[in-house]
Amino acid sequence: RSSPGKTPHQMKIQKKTVLLTSQDGIVQNLFYSELKLIKNSSFLQFNLKDDSSNSQNSETWKIRPHLSRKLNAKEAKRINNSNCLIKVLRFKSEKMAHFDKYQSWDIYQKISN
Repeated sequence: RSSPGKTPHQMKIQKKTVLLTSQDGIVQNLFYSELKLIKNSSFLQFNLKDDSSNSQNSETWKIRPHLSRKLNAKEAKRINNSNCLIKVLRFKSEKMAHFDKYQSWDIYQKISN
């Protein structure tokens, strides 16, 4: 979750790739094979693998736009109008996602292409 005075977590979704940048500037590439619209199109769901080509570890994520408090002038200037905040719910498996039993969540600033 974002800390005051720090750059928010950032996410850029591209074809088959999600690029994450943490508040501390650590960059991580994750890969997915397909996006699914679920629950009357209120969530996007995808299975992600980390950037290690040998990795068998995967997670299921659901993402949706996140409504937040009104930004002050300084924050509004820093965040481009084409960006938005999104909530990411993380699940150990698709089965857990089906029952909405998430293991963690976070808020990201989506960076547009």
